[in-house]
Amino acid sequence: MRRFDPLPDDVTVYRALLRKQWIDEDTGRVKADAYFLRVNARGLSVNLANVCSPKQCAELFRRHPC
Repeated sequence: MRRFDPLPDDVTVYRALLRKQWIDEDTGRVKADAYFLRVNARGLSVNLANVCSPKQCAELFRRHPC
C-alpha cells in the first residue's frame, strides 16, 4: 500500500460516493458512513481538487459498456 503525507487543512478533496446507502434519502446529504475507514485501510480514497474537476473525478468511476 502506498503511503502519503497528511494533507494540509486548506486542501479541498473529492470523495466518490460509490454506494447509494451513503446518501440519506430524506435529506440528500452524505451520511457519515461514507467516511468510515474500511477494515485494514490506512486512509480514505480521495481526489485532489487542484488536480481534477468534479466532472473529471466522476468520469473515473463511470461504467462504460464493453
